[in-house]
Amino acid sequence: PVAGTPFAVSVRELPPRQCGGDCNGDRLVEVDELVLLVGVALGEAHPAVCGAGDLDRDRAVTVDEIVAGLNELTTGCAGEA
Repeated sequence: PVAGTPFAVSVRELPPRQCGGDCNGDRLVEVDELVLLVGVALGEAHPAVCGAGDLDRDRAVTVDEIVAGLNELTTGCAGEA
């Protein structure tokens, strides 16, 4: 409990935020990964080839998700650059 209150405070670590467009899991987005996402969006590649591009997990890559990947490319994953 926190002093003076009947409530307990617990802290838990959250998993790292998914890096949109990071197809290989290295926490970096590269142009070839964005090209792959466009292929998924156009139906030329299966969504499973880059699960990180499907941010809402609906088994489709949308323009918004490609833009999110582009943002990750330019600023770094979750602003890590």
